[in-house]
Amino acid sequence: MKPGNDGQRISRWLTGRPWRSPPVPLSQRRGLPWLIGLVSSLGTLVLWYQLSRQEQFRSQQLALSELSSLQGTIAAEFREQEQGLKSMGKRWSVAGNAQETQRKIDAVAYIEDYSSVSQIGWVTPRQQLHWLAHSRPGTTFDGPALPSSLLVPIDCQTTSPQVSFERVSTPTGNQILMGLPICIGDRSDGWLVAVFNAETLFEAIIGEHVKIHKNLHPCEYAVFDGNDLIFRREAPEAPLRVVSTAAVNAQSNFFLAGKIWRLQMLLGADSPENNPRPCRGLC
Repeated sequence: MKPGNDGQRISRWLTGRPWRSPPVPLSQRRGLPWLIGLVSSLGTLVLWYQLSRQEQFRSQQLALSELSSLQGTIAAEFREQEQGLKSMGKRWSVAGNAQETQRKIDAVAYIEDYSSVSQIGWVTPRQQLHWLAHSRPGTTFDGPALPSSLLVPIDCQTTSPQVSFERVSTPTGNQILMGLPICIGDRSDGWLVAVFNAETLFEAIIGEHVKIHKNLHPCEYAVFDGNDLIFRREAPEAPLRVVSTAAVNAQSNFFLAGKIWRLQMLLGADSPENNPRPCRGLC
């Protein structure tokens, strides 16, 4: 307070005149609303940013949880089909040199149980391939050329038969081959081979999973073998209730059937082709 103010106050008190503070300069009066608006805008911006980050984090956590659940569904389906192939192989081993007619009956029954199987074949010890059953009876067998790993007989005296998986790219799409060595005693009887169309297989698994869990997000799913995209399920039309409108990507590698697979889940309009960094925000 300036020294002269006390005297001015006493003088005004003695004369009865009220004390008035000095007038605010016009420049300050004009700048005050602008300052209040600026502070209010900054506060709104900070609040919006915090809410956006919280929504992004919530969506990512939901995506990762969904991803983990879907991995479990895929693994369970593979194990079930693998067990079915082992059961058929065991019957072949116990029956010994069974007639091809009986093996065809087994193959047809397996295809009826697993709709994603397109063909069942038997590779003889002389590496001759005999197709036994087709998912569409009467259709010409057009199975892929088998890799050498599913042609060479194993040594049944030293090696225990184990299911192996291979992926083959064909003009009609990616095919997943499931092979099981057949041993009759200590003698190899070739291989039992099941051919799965990757598109049909993963569409059946993922489509059923999404239907059961009633996912609220318009999701796009992609499955990779290494860096190769082998399946993509585009997002359906957005439902009436959407938890998050932000694009969220989540991915995870998992070991299954002797191979490393990568499952990717995308919320929003992104796709594997136009997204060079699929794990945005997670890596």
